[in-house]
Amino acid sequence: MFYILFKNKYLIFSSILFLISCQTDAPKSTDILLSNDHKVILLDSVDASKAIVRDDIDKFFDHIQALDETIQMKLSSSVGAPYPLSMSRDSHVILYKNYLQKDVGNFTKEERDFVAKAIQETYQLIGKVSLKYFPNEIKIIKTRSHHYDSDMYYTRENVIVLPELALKQRNYALFLQTILHETSHIITRLNPALKAQLYALIDFKRIETPIELPIALQRRLLTNPDGVDINWARKLTSADGKTVFALPLIYAKDTVFHVEKPDYADYLGWNYFELVPSTNNKNLVVLTQGDRQQSTLNTQGINDLFKQNYNTSYIIHPDEIIADNFAFLMLSSKNPTITKDFTEGGKILL
Repeated sequence: MFYILFKNKYLIFSSILFLISCQTDAPKSTDILLSNDHKVILLDSVDASKAIVRDDIDKFFDHIQALDETIQMKLSSSVGAPYPLSMSRDSHVILYKNYLQKDVGNFTKEERDFVAKAIQETYQLIGKVSLKYFPNEIKIIKTRSHHYDSDMYYTRENVIVLPELALKQRNYALFLQTILHETSHIITRLNPALKAQLYALIDFKRIETPIELPIALQRRLLTNPDGVDINWARKLTSADGKTVFALPLIYAKDTVFHVEKPDYADYLGWNYFELVPSTNNKNLVVLTQGDRQQSTLNTQGINDLFKQNYNTSYIIHPDEIIADNFAFLMLSSKNPTITKDFTEGGKILL
């Protein structure tokens, strides 16, 4: 009897030791201290699952459309109703958030070392210009990127979301440039006044007047996590000399998800859409044409789009233009040849 009791106690004690050992060895969020004032935290899957579904700044989850969520979750369902699967909007957002939470992962030691190296160089490069706007804290999440394409990075509040593929490929030069790009998104998000100044450099103006979109186009809008606010527009000049006021929009090219086309990029469309005053002059109306609510503008005929000294063709949102130029500026101290093919106007922009 004593032996049995002792044996049972030994088994219980061994189980406790095993559980403690597992918890000790379990992945934990890791701090990368850059200075007394700045640090970066690599989130473990537990902390990442909380951070990826929180956005109290841009309100991403208030803006995203059901079709966008459906494409990301790979649900083959019609959007004839406002929200697929006969769900309320709130229920569909909850489903989407749960999907995101299951997509995060833990960093391996090799991945932590790789990211830490890039983060430290990012900090050093930005420091050569100015650390005035560098966030006190940046968080980084690893995702399997099942929701977006396998190579897509994005940000949320002060969080950078990394695709697992980039951590496997470990193309350091590309990774460093992308981390600089994503850091720019965080800086503009946390500093609205600075954002407005930077956007003004590329002639974008905040539209305070309410914008009316056709319902069909509204439902097809895709929400850029790095540019949730679409109320930024600029003047464009068409080939015939006509000046229009236009804003860039990204939208789904289809109204349903097709299993045979699983990539997010298969659905991604974008264009600049002309804005005109409504009949009562209280709103601005987005002009569209055709059954699919296409832009009335001929992108190929708008002189400014690729000739306005932006140094990049990634012009789907002003924040993307700024982020690319931010990365170019910081990298130019390391590699001056990066700007050798820029126009004089492009160099002035930097």
